[in-house]
Amino acid sequence: MDLNYAAPWHRISYDNFISVSLPHLLAERLPLSGYQVQEVGPYELNIEITISNESGHTTSSFTGIPRVDEDGYFKFNGWLGVVHPVASEEELDRAEISCVGEQLYAYIDQKLSRSPATLPWDENLLRAWCPLNTWIAEFVESQGHWLRNVLQRWPGDPAAPENLPAVALPNWLESKSILRRLVVKDRQRVFTPGHIGRVCPFETPEGPNIGKILHIALGAQIQDGRLIIQDTQPARALGLEAAMIPCLEHDDVYRLLMGANMLRQWLTPGHSEPALVQSGNEPPGVPSFWCGRNLLTAFVSFGEATFEDGIVISQTCAAKLAYPYPVEPGDKFSNRHGTKGVISKILPDAEMPHLSDGTPVELVFNFNGLITRMNFGQIREALIGRLAQAQGQPRIVPPFQAPSQDELKQGLTEAGLLPDGLEQLTDGKNGPELEGRSMVGYIYWGKLFHTAREKLSVYVPEIEIGADRQLEGFYQGQMEYFALRQGQFFETIREQFNTRAVARSDSATLSLRLSQDQIEQALPPSPKFAALTGRLAAAGIRMAMDEARGLSFKIQAPGPETGLPLLKLASPVLHPWLGEIKLENVGILKELPAYQKLESANNRLDRILKSGAPQTLRQQAFQQLETALRDYCEALVPGEAVQFGGNVSFSGRAVAAPGEGLSLEQVGLPDEMAWKLFGPQVVREFGGDVAARNEVEQRSERATHALDRIMAEAWVIIYRYPALSPTSYVAFHPVRRPERVIRLHPLVCWTFLQADFDGDMVAVFLPVTAAGQAEASQKLSVSGHLERDPELFKALSPRLDMVWGLAWLSLREEGRAEIERLLGQEVEFEEGIVTKNSLTRAIEQIARRSGTLITPAILERLMVLGFEVARQSGASISPFFGESIVSPASPEGNNVEDWAEYIEKTRAGLAERYDYVNSDLGTQLLSVKSGSRGLARHLIYLGAARGSVRFPLAEDPNLDPAQFISPELIGPYHEVIDRGGQPVLVKHSLAQGLEPEETLAVAISGWEGWASQNHHVSQLESHLLSDQQAKGFHVLERAMRSARPGLVFALAAYKGEVDPLTGLESRLFVGLGVERLVTNP
Repeated sequence: MDLNYAAPWHRISYDNFISVSLPHLLAERLPLSGYQVQEVGPYELNIEITISNESGHTTSSFTGIPRVDEDGYFKFNGWLGVVHPVASEEELDRAEISCVGEQLYAYIDQKLSRSPATLPWDENLLRAWCPLNTWIAEFVESQGHWLRNVLQRWPGDPAAPENLPAVALPNWLESKSILRRLVVKDRQRVFTPGHIGRVCPFETPEGPNIGKILHIALGAQIQDGRLIIQDTQPARALGLEAAMIPCLEHDDVYRLLMGANMLRQWLTPGHSEPALVQSGNEPPGVPSFWCGRNLLTAFVSFGEATFEDGIVISQTCAAKLAYPYPVEPGDKFSNRHGTKGVISKILPDAEMPHLSDGTPVELVFNFNGLITRMNFGQIREALIGRLAQAQGQPRIVPPFQAPSQDELKQGLTEAGLLPDGLEQLTDGKNGPELEGRSMVGYIYWGKLFHTAREKLSVYVPEIEIGADRQLEGFYQGQMEYFALRQGQFFETIREQFNTRAVARSDSATLSLRLSQDQIEQALPPSPKFAALTGRLAAAGIRMAMDEARGLSFKIQAPGPETGLPLLKLASPVLHPWLGEIKLENVGILKELPAYQKLESANNRLDRILKSGAPQTLRQQAFQQLETALRDYCEALVPGEAVQFGGNVSFSGRAVAAPGEGLSLEQVGLPDEMAWKLFGPQVVREFGGDVAARNEVEQRSERATHALDRIMAEAWVIIYRYPALSPTSYVAFHPVRRPERVIRLHPLVCWTFLQADFDGDMVAVFLPVTAAGQAEASQKLSVSGHLERDPELFKALSPRLDMVWGLAWLSLREEGRAEIERLLGQEVEFEEGIVTKNSLTRAIEQIARRSGTLITPAILERLMVLGFEVARQSGASISPFFGESIVSPASPEGNNVEDWAEYIEKTRAGLAERYDYVNSDLGTQLLSVKSGSRGLARHLIYLGAARGSVRFPLAEDPNLDPAQFISPELIGPYHEVIDRGGQPVLVKHSLAQGLEPEETLAVAISGWEGWASQNHHVSQLESHLLSDQQAKGFHVLERAMRSARPGLVFALAAYKGEVDPLTGLESRLFVGLGVERLVTNP
């Protein structure tokens, strides 16, 4: 298909602004007599303005004005960028679209005042009254979206685009896609009827901006302030990225959205390799478009290494994607269908699975997640890619035109391949055959700019690896405090928010002190409390702490003792919080925007008072000063001032990857991170002098042995955002690994930390005090969490392909006996197989009988056995999934109830099936029935039909946020309806491929469902923040709950109150321990 990627509306709008709108506006506001434009180059122009008055003419030239080029880009400080069009409302069929010219007009319209007739114009006054070049540059810089470098750590100056190679810059697709975006700022709904045909149904951000940033469909254009449809072909309703995805009608919308977004994040290689399977929409003659590699991919389990989206690749495959650096564990890969994961292992070719002809597989991705991700398009691409490779030429598969099953089977026969499309694999070169045949084929994979090298960051005072110097440590806030408090991890709280707080005045010496001696918990004040004390002093409120007496408050005029510079007010002003007291001075915090307004208002009143201006002007200026002072005082003590928060030293972060060979109490740490975090302790062990420091810096053999010994005895705390429960923090013994990823035990990664291996990052903290280390061992370790909450044993039971492997093993009598022998007790075999539920019940019984010491060892043995069985089984997915599903005759009409009955009968038929060795269905059937992964509806969507398309309501107040995250859709919900008001029915399965209208209906439900999930997760976080607020009634705790904490402190000072610091929150906030906490009667 001949696609037009151009976005001419940017240049048209800008040119109209420069040639028509701007001179018209200038003529309305100024005595304009001359206006000339001089084009300097593609990205710059000059404008000459002439003003006429009684004394003559004044001319001024405004140079260096940013200009849009023919494609639609600005160039600012060397970078190309775009100002996105903005829709006036979410109903795009009637929305007004403001492109760059209209937005510039509105911006300058607000800035430019109408000039009085008597102004004595000269060039300086003209440039001051109407600084066109400054205004336009400000607008472009603030509103532009820039194609900046994607590799922040590329050697050299990243601020100089001309010095960066193509691999460090956004790829071709991102550079073109940015021109076709549309912003809907105040949308209430994520999708409306007016979206259809105008914007892509698959391209929008995954997070809270879903439905706010849209991509204009290839068949649509912006003309005369409207988004119009010029081509109604189904493929033209797609955006630029989606049009590049072959077999997209076989994919679920969630994965299509991810696939489209990640295509723009692929790194550009030095040489291109076109895909074996193409959509036909790729730009001709643009080699740099092809950013991926055709990799022979096997969808099988490879044990721990492919758990939760981990990817195994061969060394040959790694060499193909060694741009700009060699591939390493933690680098993120994706394909066009939204499958993503990080590299877990890079193996010699001989250790990879091999085809029967001896060809080594290049990439292994787990079969287990395919049933729930429902991006079946990648399976069809793999099969078509196998045929294309056999035929020696690419295959063109346009959107909505994928070949049928019969066509594919004919192709297999012609290519001399087995008719079911599966391959016999061996475990390594010349190794034993896997038990069953597997899905293997060529898929186009790309390497994203999310690399392990880019993501690794460590902060130790005066020592940084990859850290942003403005960041200086990993941030911990109020949500994190609540999770730690809920677990009663009080020593950790004291370390995170005081002892290791980067904002402490002695933070820079912490590393040196640790290299000399043991570290104790820091004494008060905590940096947050110290900052609050200074801010209150700036507003005339003295807060002083005496550990024996508590906090005292009194009114005290700001003076030199605050340590802040003072602003003398032009006239005394009543205190905004205390009407009976006047302020003559305030402390200066220049970093607050409110201070700039206060200073301006104060200077104005000072000038007016000194000039002897009329009373009305003095009164007006005084009122402006009152308002500015009130705003400044509120800005001094916002709600955040009495919340926990700050960056933490001896911290780091890295990409998470599956950890093989680790115990439940261990975590793998990158080598560089280990040396930086533990180096000071090695220095201390060697005497703490310069020679010891030099030896550690040289990483001698003796220092290496000491490092490993210290690490083996120490604990680090791993944290995964968001902090919704105490298990967001887990302590482990660190094990040094020569790589840049943090390795997590498979049983812990999701159960405790809610982390998988598709690019998730985790933070690490090193407790540096004896008290912090002891608490990490006793309370934050896996055993500590289990001691606190024995119910967590349920969550630690095997998951995913561990369960699948054990269920597969239990199909044989000797396998069932092996499982019971490992557990040391009988197990329920539901419908002839072991299930996740029966395993969980058995583990609960063992825990109650034997305690927390024996059970983890049993869990690990179960895990190893399940992984190994799944790996040796060759379990995969059929490219002709669902052929053997027996369904009743499809309803002939569009009656929703008839289709619901059809779906229910199909579900009942699946419930009665136990043929787990069936090649087209058995693997996924066992997955569902064992509880490994997926539900019956996933089998039906993939292999039968969907019926009506429903989605939950995002704004329903009765919907429990925690419930929504469960796999099943819950009510209340809407149904997607067509233009005639009838429910849209999806009558095809994803294996068959959806029709365009069906795909659109599923897309609408996907957008709404995702928006609903975002909404309810946000609600959940808000509820947690509200429910966990301080409950006490002394001053500091009252202030923590108040929307205006400054007022609470002011009233306490006026009354001379004393806070005894007997509340948990107040003691921890100021930096005190809670071991002698006194509860008020």
